[in-house]
Amino acid sequence: QAAGPSRIALQSFVMCTAMLLAVGTIMVLSASITAQTSQQDQIYLSRHLLFLAGAVAVGTIAALLPGSFWKSASPFLFLLTLFAIGAVLVPGIGTRVNGAQRWIRLGPVSMQPSETAKITLTLLLARLVSTQRDKPTLSGRMLLAGTFLVTAVLVVIEPDLGTTVFLTILFALVLFLGGWPIKEFIAAGVVTLPAIACALVLKPYQWKRLEGFVTTWTHPEEAPYQVRQSLTTLGVGGLSGTGLGEGWQKLSFLPEANTDFIFSVIGEELGLWGTLGVAALWLSFFYFGLKLL
Repeated sequence: QAAGPSRIALQSFVMCTAMLLAVGTIMVLSASITAQTSQQDQIYLSRHLLFLAGAVAVGTIAALLPGSFWKSASPFLFLLTLFAIGAVLVPGIGTRVNGAQRWIRLGPVSMQPSETAKITLTLLLARLVSTQRDKPTLSGRMLLAGTFLVTAVLVVIEPDLGTTVFLTILFALVLFLGGWPIKEFIAAGVVTLPAIACALVLKPYQWKRLEGFVTTWTHPEEAPYQVRQSLTTLGVGGLSGTGLGEGWQKLSFLPEANTDFIFSVIGEELGLWGTLGVAALWLSFFYFGLKLL
């Protein structure tokens, strides 16, 4: 019902969303195809389509609800998420995969509460910042910091340092957009950076991940297998790619081709132009999303 630029922005935003969903679905199907097509390939696509339908339904409902609803519901949604993250750490409830206990399995479906925290924490922080924007108080600052720290500590225990860093960036972004004083950003950085450094030292696995990332650019031959294969897959595609469904790196060379390294498959099969196209869609999605605020 919007008019003028807002209507155009809304239509463009919906179009970018639809195109990203379509590209994602096509590439999941392509990345799931092995040398000998099996029922497993169809399972990946069916599961993706099931989750996609659920996400579109939830997203549509969320978009139709007024902002006042999310402001009122944010404390409840956050506490529910926090409870779920805590439950993940309880033996017998949380499921450990690849050395990390991040999931709760509900029948055939696995849920990762720390992903939900990216939304619910942002909603609650936005509510707290809006009430503290004009006259920040010490208790308000403590509540803001405590809300973030409790979430971050629980997530880093799983361990999931990547999500913890992401939540830290979200925290800083909400404060910045809320007009928080720059000097308090600096003070927060003085506390946060040493904490992240300690987490890296105390978790050798995380330190090796960081070390592997640096090694990739200094000594490529010593880089972790997954990173080497992902970069190789990107490079194979050249400018125009090998063609949709024609990539060979997904045939047991590139690990997690249909999930973690799906972008590498895009680079191999659609080439540099394909990866730039996807990046352009994401930038457009972000741009038109800001226009709707």
